[in-house]
Amino acid sequence: MDYTPAPKTTLDHAVTVEELQEFFLNHWLNDNLGQISNAHVVHADREPPKARSTKCIELAKLFSTAVDFSKTGVPAIIPHYLRAKEYPDFMEKEDKPTYRSERVIGKLFRSVKEAATQKVPDLDLSKESMSKYYDQQLQVSGFEDYVEEAITRKNEYDVKLIGLMNQYGIETEAELIGGNILRLSRHFRRRVEEVKKRVQIAVNLLKQEARAWFFGHQGEEEEEEECWEVDHLAKASAWYHVTYHPDYFNNNDQFSAATNVNLHLLSFPWVVSNILFEIKGNHNI
Repeated sequence: MDYTPAPKTTLDHAVTVEELQEFFLNHWLNDNLGQISNAHVVHADREPPKARSTKCIELAKLFSTAVDFSKTGVPAIIPHYLRAKEYPDFMEKEDKPTYRSERVIGKLFRSVKEAATQKVPDLDLSKESMSKYYDQQLQVSGFEDYVEEAITRKNEYDVKLIGLMNQYGIETEAELIGGNILRLSRHFRRRVEEVKKRVQIAVNLLKQEARAWFFGHQGEEEEEEECWEVDHLAKASAWYHVTYHPDYFNNNDQFSAATNVNLHLLSFPWVVSNILFEIKGNHNI
């Protein structure tokens, strides 16, 4: 293929449509930063001198050329002998030939992967256990006035939360809320980090929406109050009550497509955790 440098422009030379098309076509054909980067990882893993190997140094120079391609028009051509033919297992190239890496990163990768496949003991959630977990100190006088609304809001929150879990194949509420997702649906495994960021954004938006329900869209100023009004304390107490009190166990539990069981979700009241902490703190003074 004939690689033509990008057109140079001056003040007295208007860029034509054809020149722009040629420039972007050349850029698309020669944008091989990803290939160079991947090849560098492979050779650093396989060559005894690692990143100081001759092949890695050559690739580093090519990378510098590739970075400047959009300005210089000089393409970085990867020689055949520098191209990656097999990939270490830690790169998770499921559609490419792979090999078992014996470097530290390969051993760490397999160790973490093995730990992730081990079943985490299920949290003991039953009417009896909820009686033990329920904190009487988080009951505030007048919370009963907000229980019906709390039930409605919890159901709305839980439906959206389980929707995220089912969409991405996430098995536990703790993984979703904590951001430490151990497994995703196989449809997303090639873009794990990208999907994790997307999920975290969705969770944060749901929390913001739930806080808006709580404060009645009164704005950030109201949410940042240090001394909460009595109705805020009672409402937060009601949110906690309908989540943790044994009378509400199995009330509107949500079906998990990832585990094929109904889940009693617990994170709802903690979107206003600062108010719950205030209630608890008042009892410990």
